[in-house]
Amino acid sequence: MNEQNTYKGIWWLSDTPSRKVSGSLSILSNGDVVLESIGELEDNDFLSSSSNNSQLSTIWGVDSNDTPISAFGFEVGISQNTSCSFSIVRYNVQVAVIGAHLKSWDEKRNYNVKVCIPELSLWYRPNCLKFCQQGNGISWTTNTGDANEVSVPIEDGCQLQIASQIKIIEDNYGLKMEIEQESMLHFDFSLPISMQEAKRKVFSFEQFLSFATLTPIQCSHFWLIDKDEKTTGKAIEVIERKYPRKVNVRFWEYLFIFDTIKDSFSKIITKWFGEKELFPIRAHLIDSISHKGYFEANDFLIVVQAIEGFYYRFRKEDKLSDIIENLINEFSDIRIQEISKSDISSIRDTRNHLTHLLPSEKKKHVLHGKELYNLNHKLRKLLICCVLNLIGFSNEEMNNLFDHSRNSYLRMINGEQRHIAEDEVTKLDVDVLSTTIKKEIEPE
Repeated sequence: MNEQNTYKGIWWLSDTPSRKVSGSLSILSNGDVVLESIGELEDNDFLSSSSNNSQLSTIWGVDSNDTPISAFGFEVGISQNTSCSFSIVRYNVQVAVIGAHLKSWDEKRNYNVKVCIPELSLWYRPNCLKFCQQGNGISWTTNTGDANEVSVPIEDGCQLQIASQIKIIEDNYGLKMEIEQESMLHFDFSLPISMQEAKRKVFSFEQFLSFATLTPIQCSHFWLIDKDEKTTGKAIEVIERKYPRKVNVRFWEYLFIFDTIKDSFSKIITKWFGEKELFPIRAHLIDSISHKGYFEANDFLIVVQAIEGFYYRFRKEDKLSDIIENLINEFSDIRIQEISKSDISSIRDTRNHLTHLLPSEKKKHVLHGKELYNLNHKLRKLLICCVLNLIGFSNEEMNNLFDHSRNSYLRMINGEQRHIAEDEVTKLDVDVLSTTIKKEIEPE
């Protein structure tokens, strides 16, 4: 099954502990979480009824190391061999909790939260390691006292913290050592919370970092820290079924990093979590801005709809032509903003053409190919301005952010890349960026 990690043990439904079966929970490299049991947790009639599958209660288990495990959200499949006395049941699990028996994901306990996001260490540098050279001597020192750390109260009873940590791994009897520094995200809660509430906080920060990096972000590890433990707190790992993705290590391509916004980070992140009006459309806005690496006509529609949704919710309802013109005026002093009033007819006609599947000749200013790519490129930058405005950036602060950003997308004008000085990124990186942009513009 291309397993990444496996927990072998016994399993039972939380409300019927008398019926236990053997099996294994596997975390697969493709992101799936699968529990296979030898024998049924319920009778065959229950499992064979697809309408009852959603009624399965939480599955509990204990692995060979006596670790308690909970599993939630199932798709059930059963296989039987008439010559065999038992069945193999496969449960596709949505969420697995390693280290605790929870009745539901809404059960409240005294938790804090710890999160690992691979891109976070590049966005917020840990600063734990110091390099020193004196004469012929070279040394590395670690000092967590000088490490970067920031803490912000984002709402009543919840404190967000980004803290640095260091790991030293010794191998080959001390002949090989690896030193790794990383930044970790923490949420400290003063009141009991549920796993579901903790997941919402993590997801909100993933969206914030997705915007900051212009990349779809998801955490690699997520722990609930049980504060009722008498020692330092028990770490309970939460594993969700998710699609594997490639980590974006090209930090010079992020829209902004922490150092760019450190003076206003507290204001920005508080507004990000506290702006309730933002919740319903935030995911759509982020998806519209995130760079996929290729372009298709529907991407243009998504960006236009995101701009309309932003304006309807945070300004007023208006027709598309007036929305674009008003935003042009609002962000007229933003240096990366390239949409002009001459583009409005093309935006309007192309949107109507793609939305209503009209023949091209029905609308005079319909764009295709590279011209549509360039128009979409400019609209995305306008949408970035809208989102920045939404989380508290003034036009002056936006210009400062863009001036400090090395993102090649912001340096593109009408599909062409501006010159990037070699002291900003290496020559190799410039070549890679140019090749990437060429592939995106030219059809396969």
